[in-house]
Amino acid sequence: MDQREDEVKKRLYTTVLATFGILGAIFIALRFFAADIGFVFGLISKISRPASPADTAAPPPPYFYNAPTVTNKKDLTLKGFSEPGSQVSLFVNGPQVGSITADATGTFTFDTVSLIEGRNTVFAKAADAYQNQSDKSQTLEITYDTNKPKITILEPKDGSTVRNLNQRITVKGSLDKKCEVKVNNKLAVTGANNTFELLLGVTEGKVDIKVEATDEAGNTATETIHTTYVKAGF
Repeated sequence: MDQREDEVKKRLYTTVLATFGILGAIFIALRFFAADIGFVFGLISKISRPASPADTAAPPPPYFYNAPTVTNKKDLTLKGFSEPGSQVSLFVNGPQVGSITADATGTFTFDTVSLIEGRNTVFAKAADAYQNQSDKSQTLEITYDTNKPKITILEPKDGSTVRNLNQRITVKGSLDKKCEVKVNNKLAVTGANNTFELLLGVTEGKVDIKVEATDEAGNTATETIHTTYVKAGF
């Protein structure tokens, strides 16, 4: 029995010594070779980890805001939003006419965008740092119009005399395009077929009637006629 106890004690002693030896070796390795060990494990990790793929997602199409549909200005400023840092290219009537980088908020501005007389088409595309290109933006249709409206005053006739008891003159007319109309600085009612009408308050005597029309592009025209108002029955 004593012999077996001695063998057990010897095995236990040997195990304890081996354990301390292993722990000591680990301590020394960590103390003096930690950097090299870390490098090796890092290299293994880097090799075993798949490389992150390049960005293949295209940026969203740029977006314009506050762009006019009709203008009497040959050169416009166009503003919009795109992916921050993306390269925004502008196309006018087909060809590319400019390129600019969107700022950190995604805002971009194109100054002095030249138009041709009549209808113009404008759109933009964006490209990110990986050259992923967006779909084209919405296509703007901008009409460059410098023609003044044509005003035809139908009623009353120039030089005529208007007689009634209500001290009103009905002014009617037509235009060659959609406009805002004022008669003696009072806003007239306009119809879908580009007509206008206003019941104008007057006093007896000479009456000058001035019609001013402003189209959607900002072009303005005026026509003036002269009438006489008489407060009387027919």
